[in-house]
Amino acid sequence: MHLARKVALAFPQFGTTGAHFNALRQHWGDAAWETWCRALAANKPFLVDGNSVVVKLVAQGEAWVGMTDSDDIADGQRKDCRSHPCP
Repeated sequence: MHLARKVALAFPQFGTTGAHFNALRQHWGDAAWETWCRALAANKPFLVDGNSVVVKLVAQGEAWVGMTDSDDIADGQRKDCRSHPCP
C-alpha cells in the first residue's frame, strides 16, 4: 500500500511520539529501526505539533493513518472525530 502523504504523527523529538520511537528502536534494534524510519520518511508523513492534530487530520480524511496515543484518540471520539484505534 502506498501511503505517501497519508500518515500523520507528532514531531518525534518530543513527548510520547519520541518515547514510541525509542521503544521501537529498543525492540527492533538499530538496523531495523533505521530501515523503518527511512521508509516512513520516504512516504513524506505529516509532522505536526501534537497528537491532537494527528487525530484531526485522520478525522478530516487528510491522513489515513495517525500515529498517536490513546488519550488523544478518546478525546477526538468524544468530539465526534471519525477515528478507529488499532492495537
